[in-house]
Amino acid sequence: MASRSLFVVPSLIPFTYSLLVVSCLTSKFLHLALHWRSVSLVHFIIFLPTLFFWDILVLVIVDKDRVLTYGASAIQIGFFWETGSQVEWGASSSFLRDPAAMKILFSGTKTQRLEYPFPMLTAPDRWQSPSGYSPGLTPGNHSSLVRPEWLPENPPSGFDRWLTDVQRHERIKNGEKDKPNQCMREHKTYNAVTDSTKISNLQEAVYPVLKDAFNKNAIQIEHIVMLVLESTRKEVFPMKEGSFLYDTIVYSHDEDARDTIIDKLAILTPTAQMLTRDFATNSTGDKMRFDNDDVKWVDRIPLDMGGINVKGALTASSLTLKSLLALHCGVMPLPVDMLEESLLEVYQPCLPHILSLFNTKKLADKGKHANNESQLVRERPWKSVFIQSSTDSYDRQSNLTQQLGFDQNIVKETIEDPSATHYPPKTKVLNYFGYSEDEIESYMKDLVFEAAENKTRLFLSHLTLTTHHPWAYPSTFKDENYFGRDRWNHRDMNSYLNTVRYGDAWLGKILGYLEQAGIANRTLVVIVGDHGQAFDEDDGLQGTFENSHISNFRVPLLFRHAHLPHMDIEANVTTGMNILPTVLDMLVESKSLNEADIEIARSLIHEYQGQSLLRPFISRDDRIRRRVWNIGIINAGGSLVAAMSADLPYRLIVPITRHGHGMNGKRDSETLFEYRFTHTLVDPHEQSPLSQWIFTDLRKAVREEYGEEAEDWIEEARKMVQWWVVEQKRIWNYS
Repeated sequence: MASRSLFVVPSLIPFTYSLLVVSCLTSKFLHLALHWRSVSLVHFIIFLPTLFFWDILVLVIVDKDRVLTYGASAIQIGFFWETGSQVEWGASSSFLRDPAAMKILFSGTKTQRLEYPFPMLTAPDRWQSPSGYSPGLTPGNHSSLVRPEWLPENPPSGFDRWLTDVQRHERIKNGEKDKPNQCMREHKTYNAVTDSTKISNLQEAVYPVLKDAFNKNAIQIEHIVMLVLESTRKEVFPMKEGSFLYDTIVYSHDEDARDTIIDKLAILTPTAQMLTRDFATNSTGDKMRFDNDDVKWVDRIPLDMGGINVKGALTASSLTLKSLLALHCGVMPLPVDMLEESLLEVYQPCLPHILSLFNTKKLADKGKHANNESQLVRERPWKSVFIQSSTDSYDRQSNLTQQLGFDQNIVKETIEDPSATHYPPKTKVLNYFGYSEDEIESYMKDLVFEAAENKTRLFLSHLTLTTHHPWAYPSTFKDENYFGRDRWNHRDMNSYLNTVRYGDAWLGKILGYLEQAGIANRTLVVIVGDHGQAFDEDDGLQGTFENSHISNFRVPLLFRHAHLPHMDIEANVTTGMNILPTVLDMLVESKSLNEADIEIARSLIHEYQGQSLLRPFISRDDRIRRRVWNIGIINAGGSLVAAMSADLPYRLIVPITRHGHGMNGKRDSETLFEYRFTHTLVDPHEQSPLSQWIFTDLRKAVREEYGEEAEDWIEEARKMVQWWVVEQKRIWNYS
């Protein structure tokens, strides 16, 4: 008798289908394991079928087609491999509409008006009359948008909300603007005068120590550099003692090895320490100083100078491109999946648009200023450049960059173009997005030195990449091990820390080039994180996708200038809302603009929703009894929103799905998300959040744990989110 093999190789289709079934089910069971404490047995039994509905539907459909089997399996397995999250098949249409977003799935992949819910806060007795450049505040009045006197009759790009109906129609007819959604009956606009949530601090005086420097004409801003640090959580800018992350690393080591790791962590981010003046402590108890040759870049300016370090900054979104939009334009993104904003009209002028408008106001005859260097600088044109080492093909970023108004765009595709200045690339592709920052070093250096030599005012915006998942770094970069026990379980965090160290050195290189070009003392450098980065060590859930953990939202924010006195400001502020008003205010106060530009900036700054951080931040305006709300959109955008207010240490996560979960306080059968509350003083790293499927259950739990004030606050926060979601879609004209 012929012998038989003991091993039978299954055919590919059944095997792949089986793998899909197993991966779908195991990811669901993992989800249940993470959330089992927050749901009662009765609710568990009632809603269990809804948890598996979409997956079962997918399994039934793909069982009939081998191509669908391959595709669904690749998406499900790859997405979990890259993001640690399960695929929400019910939200798949958002990805399918965007070819670039599909790269994540297959790379390995990871207007109506709703009335303001607190009408007593917008009553006429709370209105503010116009004064000086301030147009006043009449929330709830729904008055018409007033056209600024300085705006050209035919508004330039970026100032579209002041277009007349005739102008808008003409631009659509001429192909200058996309056709609006046919369901849209009228074009909505944002109006700062009627904004029910706006609180301005422009009536407050500039901080005295800053005002003194401005009055002495010590601060000149010829150039602006914005450095957006990818996935950089505040705890690593700088890395120092006193944080949850720091303790996690140190206590992974045996006691006799802790001095060594403390010293290693003390030199992980020297550039960040010098910039923030927030120095780490070594194992002997001494503060680090870095005034020698141990680091490649040393900050030589006095410790009492250097700029404003903001403690308490929060990103507007844990999705990079939504965050970029907010940072450059002073707007809040749309609470929908992915970058739908790229198809719409940004409701505020972005910083490149403003600088472009300034260029139209320059004097044709500069002869009378020939002997006045400062005045000559004010008459020089601005050039806006965006640069990154990664691709801009993901989720329509190329459209976004064009929307933001940049004059030049340098990305991965530029680097790989045979006509590029420094072609061919000198390094290998780092990850599925692009190269390390080493590859754009020559381009960065060119931009800085050309601005100095050509007498052009430069606005340079740079998004880093290396600190993005999968946290790879160039082979020439020496890696370190930061963990003691269970190193394998901490491998992702360890790789991240190495990329943070790489990024810190890269930041020092950029600052060094500004010094070498002789423009460092005339350059405002804004350093900010696009969002944070949560790991398993934080809360058992890694990544930003549908992950509400606060480590994804706390980010660094720094305004660096050599002649600006150093200040630490502690305020819970949304980065995207407050950077642009602060930059405009600084340009005005430092007299770094000509007279025409100053008039525009003084008027335009009142149009933005945020506040200037040159002045005391108002977290709650007792005159009108309104508080500042910090709303954060959780990646991918359309499922969860984080709500905080600047005046109280509370945080609420609200599900915002289309069918109403989170919007009416009832459990939605098509969502998998809970309400989540934390007290950020009692539990700053969210180790013990309160979570419930039903809002009334959460209210009860919050009252029992934290009292009536916290209970009242979460009710107010939920109503605010309800209104805010609808209002954002209205002012974005999103249908």
